[in-house]
Amino acid sequence: MLHSFLRAGLNPVEINNYQSDFCGSLLHDPRVFPPPSPSTPVPRVRFLLVSLLVVAGFSGAARADIESSIDNGLAFSAVQIEKLAGILRTNNRFPEYSNPAGVWSIKSRSSWCSGFTPGMFWYLYDLTGEDKFLGWAETWTEGVRARSIEADNDTGFQIFCSFGLGYTLTGKTDVDYLEVMKTAANTFATQRYNPTIGCYRAWRNTSSDPVNSPSITANTTNPNDMVFEVNVDMMMNMELPLFVGTNGGNPDYVTYAVSHADRTWEDLVRPDYSTYHVVGYKADGSVDYKRTAQGWKTESTWSRGQAWSVYGYTMVYRYTGLERMLDRADKVFDKFMAMTAAQTNDFVPFSDFDAPLDGSNSRDTSAAAIVASAALELYDMTGSQKYLDAARNILLSLGGPDYLAQGTAYQPILRKGCGRWGDPEEGTSFGDFYYLEAMIRHRTLFPVIEPPPAPSDAEFSNISTRGQVGTGANRLIAGFVVRGVPGATTGTVLIRAIGPGLSSVGVSEGFLVDPTLEIFSAADPLTAAYINDNWGDNANAAEIQSVSATVGAFDLAEGSLDAVLMLSLPPGVYTAKVGGKDGGTGVAIVEVYAVD
Repeated sequence: MLHSFLRAGLNPVEINNYQSDFCGSLLHDPRVFPPPSPSTPVPRVRFLLVSLLVVAGFSGAARADIESSIDNGLAFSAVQIEKLAGILRTNNRFPEYSNPAGVWSIKSRSSWCSGFTPGMFWYLYDLTGEDKFLGWAETWTEGVRARSIEADNDTGFQIFCSFGLGYTLTGKTDVDYLEVMKTAANTFATQRYNPTIGCYRAWRNTSSDPVNSPSITANTTNPNDMVFEVNVDMMMNMELPLFVGTNGGNPDYVTYAVSHADRTWEDLVRPDYSTYHVVGYKADGSVDYKRTAQGWKTESTWSRGQAWSVYGYTMVYRYTGLERMLDRADKVFDKFMAMTAAQTNDFVPFSDFDAPLDGSNSRDTSAAAIVASAALELYDMTGSQKYLDAARNILLSLGGPDYLAQGTAYQPILRKGCGRWGDPEEGTSFGDFYYLEAMIRHRTLFPVIEPPPAPSDAEFSNISTRGQVGTGANRLIAGFVVRGVPGATTGTVLIRAIGPGLSSVGVSEGFLVDPTLEIFSAADPLTAAYINDNWGDNANAAEIQSVSATVGAFDLAEGSLDAVLMLSLPPGVYTAKVGGKDGGTGVAIVEVYAVD
């Protein structure tokens, strides 16, 4: 069965947007990876075609396993989150952690986790379109509105995961949501950013011996108060200033966030790419000390802190296009995966990578979920298989009986999360949030496409379009899909690029004098698998002429400069590109025929 999508005279971005519409959002959905403003470089664009080809070409038992796991995980998540609305009842209550038995601990809006609940409602509304999730999303988003003007180091979590997702996932034109984010970003900068240090402050430490006897509060609104501490978690809060700074707000916020990411790399990431948890700065910007608040020891690596760094640098790259951010994301990702593999073979780390594997070192599904979500975005950005493999392995583990709370009395979605080293295993609202986000990101990149119906007496056989052929990105481009059993040839496809031949159908001028035809496959989307300049140069030219008449194509004059290929192709996604020899331009037709 041949399925085709054709588009004439578009640049690569337009082509991929069209293919996304035609194929049911096959490509990366910008609502799930909220984009910066259109004027900001979006580095992932160059990889969109790669994503499309891999999506459509992937099949087999591994795909079936991950899709089955995601189907079940999403369904169970919807059940648990609907139950959560009943548990909370009013929008001034938010889950944070559960106890070991799986009963949620309920907090006020001041909890650093308050944004995750409306965020999960927004994700499920976007996934299902069900009004109940929209109602809950709007209600609990309203519940965190006041956090936009209140001092907190986790304003990004609180406001972007609620108002930010509401604004980006639903395409809201409601200026109020954007204004709340602008207010929050201003509060965040005014109360947290220190230009001498170049960072946003985390909590305030008022102890006389903060390293050995920390006493942490967040009751100051002065970013110059000392001691000025920064934790690795703060990388996640950079999405708020980055989004606002690239969407009509103060552009200085982007500068602040980039500075924060650079200073974090300098002082909180070790030479081996593991991470410290906390660094304390002196007033002159020099480092005073380093410590951990949630890991085992200062020199050990808290697994969720490492996960925050993976996600954080990936996200900063998305907004800025700075190659150093992508390089950093890659390095801390590799370190996370290596340290996890040294502890366990099921892709879910313990709370600290260096602590003894005893009763104090609980598993942390939240760290795994955070990295799974980040890895899918890294895959979308780069096309590197290692990120996709890691994300799938993590999701398969999280969706299995050891970690998914299905069939238990647990109120959270995932079991065996952990707040810090030394805590018991428990459910976490943020672990549930990033698990849901990761599953939706995978489903967006790899949508489940229903098989086409069995052919009736009338069967589709060909599609074509005419357009202006330019040069470079403005060549005429056609995409087509060959379906069938993987590894087998399903039939013959005739692809024609007609320029001079248009004279036989009444086009006497302006046509492309000498078309060239290139066919690209999913196996190598950057290198043409088949090329033709003049159809008569094909060894099977006589057969091409005969088959053209059989499938209803008009005859080509012997010796014409039109380009044609007749190929037996295995299942997959293919792209036909029509250009002009020696940079020629003009009108041409591109046609794709299913021969048998």
